[in-house]
Amino acid sequence: MVNDRIIELRNVSKTYQSGSSSEEVLKDVCFSFKKGLNTSILGASGCGKTTLLRIMGGVDSDFEGDLLYMGQPIKDFDKYRRENVSFIFQDLNLIPHLNLVKNITLALTNDVLDKKKRALDLLDKVGLKDHSEKFPHQLSGGERQRVAIARALARDTEVLFCDEPTGSLDKKTKKEIMDLIVQVFHDKTLIFITHDTEVAEGYSDIILNIVDKDLVVMKTNHSNGTSTHSEDAAVSGKTFKKRFEFNLLANELTIFNASYLFVIIASIFIFATGIIEGVETEIDNYLYEKYSVDKILVKTPNMTYAGFQEFIASYNQEHNGAINAFMAALPIQISNLSNGVYNLDYRMVMVQASDLDSLEKDILIGRLPEKKGEVLYSKESALKLVDECIKNKPKLTLDFLSDEDLLNEIQKLELNYYKHNRRLSNKTYSQELKIVGLINDSKYWFNPSTLNSSTAEKYKYRNNLYVLEEEFNELLGATYFGAGSAKFSEYSLSISGEDLDMRQTEFNNFLNHKDLMFGKDYIMEERDMYYNEIKAYKIAIISGCWILFVFAMVSVYNGIRTSIAENRRNIGIYKSLGYTSTNIKSMFLKEGLILIVILMTTTMILWSLINVFINEAIVKSFDPYRIIESSSIVNLNTTSAVLVLLMILTTIVYSINRELRNINLLELLRNS
Repeated sequence: MVNDRIIELRNVSKTYQSGSSSEEVLKDVCFSFKKGLNTSILGASGCGKTTLLRIMGGVDSDFEGDLLYMGQPIKDFDKYRRENVSFIFQDLNLIPHLNLVKNITLALTNDVLDKKKRALDLLDKVGLKDHSEKFPHQLSGGERQRVAIARALARDTEVLFCDEPTGSLDKKTKKEIMDLIVQVFHDKTLIFITHDTEVAEGYSDIILNIVDKDLVVMKTNHSNGTSTHSEDAAVSGKTFKKRFEFNLLANELTIFNASYLFVIIASIFIFATGIIEGVETEIDNYLYEKYSVDKILVKTPNMTYAGFQEFIASYNQEHNGAINAFMAALPIQISNLSNGVYNLDYRMVMVQASDLDSLEKDILIGRLPEKKGEVLYSKESALKLVDECIKNKPKLTLDFLSDEDLLNEIQKLELNYYKHNRRLSNKTYSQELKIVGLINDSKYWFNPSTLNSSTAEKYKYRNNLYVLEEEFNELLGATYFGAGSAKFSEYSLSISGEDLDMRQTEFNNFLNHKDLMFGKDYIMEERDMYYNEIKAYKIAIISGCWILFVFAMVSVYNGIRTSIAENRRNIGIYKSLGYTSTNIKSMFLKEGLILIVILMTTTMILWSLINVFINEAIVKSFDPYRIIESSSIVNLNTTSAVLVLLMILTTIVYSINRELRNINLLELLRNS
């Protein structure tokens, strides 16, 4: 014989604990509910009717004894509620901010493909299809009860529990609702909790009463509960995983009031940091424009040319070839053969082939040396040479001499470049070289004032002549024993690229490579000087914004906490429909992500508006004399935007997780 027991209670007891006192409402209840029968449970107010219904419905799992479904003890109460039982509550438990269709679709599990069509069909079945887009508050009490019936019908479960389904209805509406329930659930097992004996008499096969904390059979109108239903009523694939009913945080006004402060502060924060970044960028652009030089300067403990090459090779191997080339300089004397002026102190500078492109940007007139025997003069060297050699020609005024005239003048001179080794009289370099151009090398070498007194005196004029490496090696070979014997205390390095942050990094890395070097970078010193001037503004702006930011995040947190608290009852409804705690948390977090997108989008829109209306005033404030001539100093500070995104993400996710942890979902379900 087919087992006709669908729900069984075995020695079920329930005690409510309140502080040090306790109250037992059910004691050792044993009863089997048969399939396909309508059962009413009567009893005085407070006798335990609703408690019993919640235990049988899997809402309350905190009891003693056993609850069985189809002969099997229930272990997974979420699955049991989701797949096997449905509810019609006394207060209906409709979600107020969802329309009728959505109130029904939230009860439909994922195995239903076209949920809206199914919801409309069910509303049609209860006579409310024309009201599908209305909200619960727009309906009468009887109409809301019909929606609850439709939602219960949507569950397509074997058992329907009704908790005082007609308690607040007039006599006519009560009959309509009861007739409708019995009609649409005619092939299901119905269990009513009611205080209305008329309803129990008119619609029940079995009437039970709770007497002395136990179930007593009062009347049986149907002796055989055998049903043709399937032995296993559970339907595979019934799940709410990955479901998302939009607008769980239903109180939009609360969220808006909590969030608008965040949007304003976040926009100002991104704008303010963008100003700082914009000013720094304009400073960098100004320096790029002012200097095309890419040299960084180092002093060494008298390293040889060959030794320094090995040092560069070692550094480049560790830092991906960051140093492109280097220059070294030897003292040399110049004699003017045409008028007898001689023994002028200059320096001959070696230029590597890989450094020519770097130098070309600083050529004032003429060209770079292209072969051995050609020399490039620094403008300062050319001016001083002409000054020494044309003292008998007062008609030339150096202050008004053009670069072209200056080059022409020094090219007219018959010059001999001379160096000898004081210790080895046979080691001498003497050569006439062709002058091919002028260069601005003001930032290629240390300023004499930064050197020690003897070195500063020796190189006080900083008179520099630039030759190719081939010519320089000939000088070394003629006056020393090659590149391995001449020692240099100063080198000028050419780095790859012109990014100033990269330049700073390479400069620091190089000096720290062997702990041997002292260095100087004129451009970065100038940059730091400008940066230091705006440092106080930067600290004040960012500190102020962060302080406000904390208040804004607290505001958002309070808004989410309030909204979740105001929707506690709705959370209980979801739980009663079989949604797991994980399902509910996932839905809240998904809505949190939508809130993040809304807040960030609004923030960026407000930032754009601030930029449009305030940018011109900012430009005038930071550059009143139009030196930089920038149309916009305000940048979109990507780092700040990412920080804002991370802060709002952290705040919202933390708020939702914390508030859901603070909510006892089972307690909500019992009280819903």
